[in-house]
Amino acid sequence: IEFVVVNDGSTDNSLDYLLSIKNTNLTIITKKNSGLASALNLGIKQSKGKYIARIDADDAILPKRFERQLDYLERNGYDLIGSWCRLVENDKESIVKTPVSNNDILRHIAKDNPFIHSTIFCKKEVFEKLGFYNESFRFMQDYELWIRIVDKINCGNLPEATVIRYEDNNFSTRETYKNLKKWQYYDKKYKLLLAALFKYNNSSGLIRLLKDFTLS
Repeated sequence: IEFVVVNDGSTDNSLDYLLSIKNTNLTIITKKNSGLASALNLGIKQSKGKYIARIDADDAILPKRFERQLDYLERNGYDLIGSWCRLVENDKESIVKTPVSNNDILRHIAKDNPFIHSTIFCKKEVFEKLGFYNESFRFMQDYELWIRIVDKINCGNLPEATVIRYEDNNFSTRETYKNLKKWQYYDKKYKLLLAALFKYNNSSGLIRLLKDFTLS
């Protein structure tokens, strides 16, 4: 296993800690802060393996994640998969479920993001052939990418948790959303939903979205 860590202009002691780790399988890339999408693209391009598995810095990997996801991907002939996750929120635990089959994902994408980003496991060639994350997106870059590519690949979600995600009820808990206004978040989300609805010809979803927008 190769570990690629992109230090995206951190200002704490993250780099010192990484440099203290003696592991020949660890690749550390340090760059000026330019956002998550840029860091992801750089990490993917610099990786040497056939497969890519990602994790956010504030999430945790459950035991045997890579073995379980690799087996599920190869057994089902998938190009890209995610999984369910264990959510720890205000000291309470629950399982966040996502659509499992390729068809369910295609139906769900015009309603919401069908993947939990930290659980993504895929062939590196998916990015090389179909494109990388859009670096103009400060957030929701994963949802924008899935809208572009899920109809061109075979994808699914492993129906079990492989990652622990930590959150609380605060909108700005995760680093990505700090200093972000709620209207900015929903403006981006509605635009992506509209793009998905038109691309995947979901007329009932479009009507529902317009009703929600009118009521809000």
